[in-house]
Amino acid sequence: MSNEAEIQGGHVVKVKPGSNGEKNRFRSYALLEKTDSGWKVVELSRSYPTRSKPSQEILGINAGEFAPVYNVKKAYSSYLCDIYCLMGDDQKPYQPCESQFYGANPTLDNIVFPIFSTAITLGTCPAAYNYLDGSAVADAVNESKVLEQEQAFYAKSAELEDKVEWYRKRIVVRPKVVNRTGVDETYFPKVRFKVEAAPLGSQLSIEDVSYQITAESSYSKHNITVPKAVTFKYDLNGILYEPVVGYNEFYVSSLSFPSLGNRDVNIVVYSISEDYGNTIAVKARIDNKSGKFLQAGSIAVYFDDAITSYDFDNMAIPPDATKEISFKVQSNYNSPINSILGNSMGATKSKENHRIGVGFLYHGGSNDQLNESATYPLAKLVR
Repeated sequence: MSNEAEIQGGHVVKVKPGSNGEKNRFRSYALLEKTDSGWKVVELSRSYPTRSKPSQEILGINAGEFAPVYNVKKAYSSYLCDIYCLMGDDQKPYQPCESQFYGANPTLDNIVFPIFSTAITLGTCPAAYNYLDGSAVADAVNESKVLEQEQAFYAKSAELEDKVEWYRKRIVVRPKVVNRTGVDETYFPKVRFKVEAAPLGSQLSIEDVSYQITAESSYSKHNITVPKAVTFKYDLNGILYEPVVGYNEFYVSSLSFPSLGNRDVNIVVYSISEDYGNTIAVKARIDNKSGKFLQAGSIAVYFDDAITSYDFDNMAIPPDATKEISFKVQSNYNSPINSILGNSMGATKSKENHRIGVGFLYHGGSNDQLNESATYPLAKLVR
């Protein structure tokens, strides 16, 4: 016995009835209805349709391949029988037991799936088991002419999908940023917006397609406000969306100092940040512009009253060379640095002035010592 029933150039395929319309299995879905005059097509759609009457059935169609598709949680199978009708809490309004395509008393002429020999020794199927009736499916397909209609629908759908994607790429999103922090916008994560077409169902015209624009939901620990998702319909003149993005507070993960120096050296403190184990990590760059070999002794980094220092172990810097350095020191809970790192700040705090400085002891240059400081608003130092 064959596993499928041939029906006018197509065939019924064995489909597990439990995956919400077998997504990605079928290119179209047909909502059929049995009337006094026979079967007719109510709707063709790319997505799983909704029944409104007990006389309606749903077929999944993929070229010449088609099958009834039921929206149930679980797929039951058995060597004895094909479908176990769901009972109790699992029962759904549309399932094989409620379908005109299934019957409890199969014959060898209309059974679609084979009954294995184990049925002989294990007995007949209980009433809870039903079989797909191939002849009932054939009547519905032939009377409704659904395959011919689906071919035309699919061709128009393919054209529409190309238009939908073409138009999606031409939707312009131009955010307007309102920065309330005083921190340069380049140090904030860029808010990106995603443009998506709504899932296509039975639409055949681009005028019926909607597009949704949403902002990314993750901006690290910064306080950034973005508008809720918005929906647009196709517009012949195009779509320009200008959402307002609010930068309300800046999360401080590190501090960075501008260049400080003398005739011999320039020092840039890239980063002062919290590290594991109650430590502060410092990264800096030393530029030797003395034209001589310099022997580094120690470095000190100042932030208000806090001093972070480090002694070098016989480090030489060649003429016109750059040396990248990094070191860690124990964190001081009472330090002003600790009150800033790992916290958020708004406009008021960003205007506070802080004195920064760098001390560098070395040998071989004109001065053998650098001790420079400057005052900046916090907004210019945070990263």
